[in-house]
Amino acid sequence: MLLAAVAVVGVLATTRTQGRLKLLSHDLMVNAQNRQRVLPDPGVMIVGVTERDQRIYGDRPKDAVLADALQRILAADPIVAGIDFFRSDVPVGPLGAYPDLAGFRRLSTLLQSDPRLVVILNTGMFPDRAAIQYSQLAPFLDLGDRLVSAEMVTDEADRVVRRGLLASQTEDLWLWSLGTRMALAALAKQQIGFGETPEGVSKLGEHPMPGLTRHDGPYVRLDAGGYQRLLSWPLRQVPRVSLADVLAGRTKPEDFAGKTILIGPLARSSKDYFTGALFNAERVDDPANQLPLRSIFGVEVHAQLAAQLILEGRGELPVFQPASSWWTYGLLGLAALGGTLAGALVWRPWASLLVVLGGALLFPAGAWLAMGQGWWVSWIPSLLAWLIAAGLGFLLVAWRETRSRQAISGLFRSYLPPSVADQLWAERDELVDGIRPIPRVLPATVLFSDIRGFTGVAERLQPHELFEWLERFHGQMTDLVTEHGGIVADFMGDGMMAVFGAPIPRTSHEDVQQDAINACHAALMIRETLPKLSAELTERGLPPIGIRIGIHSGNVTAGAIGGRSRLQYALLGDTTNIAARLEQLKDPAATIDDHCRILISAETYALVRDMYQAKLLPLQEPLKGKTRPVQVLRLIGPSEPSSLPDPGGRSQAG
Repeated sequence: MLLAAVAVVGVLATTRTQGRLKLLSHDLMVNAQNRQRVLPDPGVMIVGVTERDQRIYGDRPKDAVLADALQRILAADPIVAGIDFFRSDVPVGPLGAYPDLAGFRRLSTLLQSDPRLVVILNTGMFPDRAAIQYSQLAPFLDLGDRLVSAEMVTDEADRVVRRGLLASQTEDLWLWSLGTRMALAALAKQQIGFGETPEGVSKLGEHPMPGLTRHDGPYVRLDAGGYQRLLSWPLRQVPRVSLADVLAGRTKPEDFAGKTILIGPLARSSKDYFTGALFNAERVDDPANQLPLRSIFGVEVHAQLAAQLILEGRGELPVFQPASSWWTYGLLGLAALGGTLAGALVWRPWASLLVVLGGALLFPAGAWLAMGQGWWVSWIPSLLAWLIAAGLGFLLVAWRETRSRQAISGLFRSYLPPSVADQLWAERDELVDGIRPIPRVLPATVLFSDIRGFTGVAERLQPHELFEWLERFHGQMTDLVTEHGGIVADFMGDGMMAVFGAPIPRTSHEDVQQDAINACHAALMIRETLPKLSAELTERGLPPIGIRIGIHSGNVTAGAIGGRSRLQYALLGDTTNIAARLEQLKDPAATIDDHCRILISAETYALVRDMYQAKLLPLQEPLKGKTRPVQVLRLIGPSEPSSLPDPGGRSQAG
């Protein structure tokens, strides 16, 4: 089982899809938390340029239009307003053909004069200070930390945004990201900002906030450049208004007062959208603006990061971070081992199913609770490890139990009645140790039989005739014993030993009594059917059969004897010896024409006296090997001479 668990861990830990499964773990939990949790309002809002706005103001708002909108927003006293539009070194004019220098100067002056404004820099076009210095954006250098980056980080496996870049470094520029700078402005009133713990870990306020490393969750071997954090997507949807609403006066001052405002494109034609972790990407404007499933505008990503940092900085949301890769692999190993053990409960299939299903539910439930505390646990690979290992454990134990069942069935061979086999298997924990019946003392009735004059017959018949003769006889004997709830424990050439009351222990006197009745009934049925068999044998030129039967009741020691390659069910003890001696006993009253003589002990007769007639034999000496006399009776027949007892009233062994 341990090897099965190790194999499952090895396969899942090395498969290429493991990384995708870990990321899917993140997405499912983020969406579940996003739909269910209720958080304080972080005060983040978007002023979006929609498809309708573009039809009014062009593909991108001109600097003058943007300046008008900013003045209206700033008049409502927001905490901060961030511009998620690139300003190139050529001012924006109608169709880009006629530079609006006046509009640009107006926007530039507004940016420099109001410390509440933040603007993004196209770091691809302006990688260093020199590139900015010799462009129309030279005044932007005076903005200091209000000049920010708008870079996005997507996962290489599926190009989905799950991480936020808090800060980035170009050649000689260190820039906060737009979302981070907006959050810092919102937290500044509460004197919350970035610092370091004594251990050198970044913190926001009093809350440690380590960046992602190469050893975190699915981000092993991550390019951890800049300061990256996992996005927890705290807002189901960021509140928003359109640019046209602002310019047309359809908004109220209280819509912006004390808020963190981001201004950016919310138009599909802008191409400024990404695949995000959220599945419920709802849109509030016209259907033509609907994005593909899971898509999210860039300004929304910045707003989600800002909201997350604001809530984390205030202590209203746990700092979100992934469990380390060591935790991930440790959970994977425990899941595989636990699944293997759960699947091994195959001997109780319903219990096994309940344990496996219950255990499977623990993984998403545990991940949910962990995420509520700010930890992302990669649970889908562990869930798969649990289920696969449970299936392997189930198959492994089922295979072993099939082998055990075959071994037990082989031990009793074809003479084990189906009812006994079913009960023996159902109670195997109490009755069987591995493939061996547990040795135990059982109350039972033992029947021995032997063919009279067998030596002479064996000398007269050819080998094939002798075996045909014995096979016909033993086949009929075995059928009658089995029909009466007994099992044939051994064949000894022409002899046979059968037991009634094994291998299933009897728990009441009535069951012990019924076993004795069954043994006597079987013996009388043998005597009744033997003349017909002898007649059939005579017709084939074979000699008739006469037999002796001895029956005794008492305790026997039952178990298996032999090695792994050959096991035999054995009955030991005085009861077996006395039954054999009764079969061998010379009966002075027997005649040569007596085709089936049946002798029983007084112990057996005491159990069947209400059902059968018997005649006491006057013995002159003890049985062979016995020091004290044993009362022996000859079984005559049922108490009612007209018929034998109904075999349907017997107690089957099982």
